[in-house]
Amino acid sequence: MGRDNISEIIKDSDIVIDGTDNFETRFIINQFCLEKGIPWIYGSVAASYGMVFNIMPKKSPCFNCIFGSLPENFVGENSGNAGILNTAVNVIASIQATEALKYLTGHPGLMINELAVIDLWNFSIELIAVDKSGKGKCAVCSY
Repeated sequence: MGRDNISEIIKDSDIVIDGTDNFETRFIINQFCLEKGIPWIYGSVAASYGMVFNIMPKKSPCFNCIFGSLPENFVGENSGNAGILNTAVNVIASIQATEALKYLTGHPGLMINELAVIDLWNFSIELIAVDKSGKGKCAVCSY
């Protein structure tokens, strides 16, 4: 998925569930979904841990608010350099699916408002508040 075909892939979506494996594609999804007003659920897995964050256009910080200060060509941990514990994928995908069901059944107020970080190896779950006080500071969503 890239800038040239993202519209064809998700233009008619009610919600997007991210299953991509790189930051460049996620920034493209973020930009497109914000422009079109489509909520999307970020999810990533590397090694034994994963993250989930719900991006609700004009109602929450966006992907850029969290990761926008990454160095150019940043890769981070991924399946190629850290491997992936297959059960971590199942957990993150299950959380993403549940969050999507909350939205699609008319219960967006029950969706997670923090960045959820889960490490299955150590069995830890952390909810990290994303700073919402900087309204107007993000170059992408103006949040």
